[in-house]
Amino acid sequence: MTAKDGSCGWSCCITSASFLVHVIVGGLCYCSGVLQLIFIEYFGRTRFETSWIISLMLGFSALAGIPATLLMYRCGYRLTVVLGGSLAAAGVAISVLCTDVRQLYLTVGIMCGGGFGLALTPAIIVTKTYFEKRRTLASSIAVTGVSIGVFVFPMLLIFLEDSFALKGLFFTLAGICLVICLCGVAMKTEKEPHKDSLKIFAGSLFCSTTFVALCVCNFLWTMGVSIIYTYLPDYAISTGLTIEEAAMLIAISGVTSFFSRVTFEVFNQSAKLDLANTFLCSICTTAILTGLFPELFKHKAGEIGYAIMLGIHTGFWGTFVSVVGRGQVGDESLARGRGYLMVTMALGLFAGAPLAGWLCDRDDSFHIAFYLAGACLLLSSVILVVVHLVGFEYRRTVLWSDCESESSAGGKSSLSTRSSQATTNEQETLV
Repeated sequence: MTAKDGSCGWSCCITSASFLVHVIVGGLCYCSGVLQLIFIEYFGRTRFETSWIISLMLGFSALAGIPATLLMYRCGYRLTVVLGGSLAAAGVAISVLCTDVRQLYLTVGIMCGGGFGLALTPAIIVTKTYFEKRRTLASSIAVTGVSIGVFVFPMLLIFLEDSFALKGLFFTLAGICLVICLCGVAMKTEKEPHKDSLKIFAGSLFCSTTFVALCVCNFLWTMGVSIIYTYLPDYAISTGLTIEEAAMLIAISGVTSFFSRVTFEVFNQSAKLDLANTFLCSICTTAILTGLFPELFKHKAGEIGYAIMLGIHTGFWGTFVSVVGRGQVGDESLARGRGYLMVTMALGLFAGAPLAGWLCDRDDSFHIAFYLAGACLLLSSVILVVVHLVGFEYRRTVLWSDCESESSAGGKSSLSTRSSQATTNEQETLV
């Protein structure tokens, strides 16, 4: 039965499975900074060398969404998620035998990252395919698992490394990755991906300035956020914090991100995000993160405030990008360009951590790396806000023109119908 037919039990099962996949994959990816500290301490290598483990894991988790789309159509959701969980678990388990940091490039970076990508993509799409009545609610619940993972994993990783050393940590993480396989088994649905879901590289979308702007924003934002989450614990320790306190900053950002995601999703469902929220949570927070982080880390309250603002921004960004993408490009066009969005995300994730690591090793300082990250977040926010404002002004102009023409002709039409027509006209013009 489908969710439309009222199979509440299986609906909850699929939502819970998708939620757990997001907890594991999102938690481990966003806690890359804690893993970075562990690798630096154990192998005694530079930040640049160890950062490639993180960048490969993050980049392949995004890039593997492309083959995952093909596997979903050929094999279904269940087998794709099981394959992803198995690959990630195998990569982490083999890491126990690694004696050099370069060997982890293959095991943790490529194998684990690729497995995460294979598992995460079906976990996102299954809720949108299976549910019909409460699709948005199910997807929102699943995605909030990322914030829960960011809260849980920082302290868990430190506890496991202190208790069982690096090899014990790898064994435990391999077992956690196997939970992804169990989640995949639960993703049984009669509705499999449509053949049209394979069309993810529509070249005609590059005629749309808005879509190109979304790709640029994806690259800049993923590059900036990967730098911050990879080097925030390391920078916090350099200011005098313990590793536990540094990990707690990541956990705080996870909690804040959870409430931010929920709050802005509620705002989005009840009414469109207003311009005040847009400016406040995109440009204002990134400006503060960019310009004031050295001053903030001179005080305990400032450190916590930085983590809170980071969580607010990351939680808001997903909702904001979704709103702008659907409003300016359209759901169908976004689906046809999903491959390009994955590639730009992967490029940003590949570039961020190694570039910042090279800067930190060269200058023996984190300031330039964090200024670079903040500038990327700020520029991506400015671009997306401009796209949002241009689209808002366009819809308002079209709607006002329709109102004037109908008023002069004596016609009567509902406001919602005119707004829908304006949005449709805009999407056709852009795409």
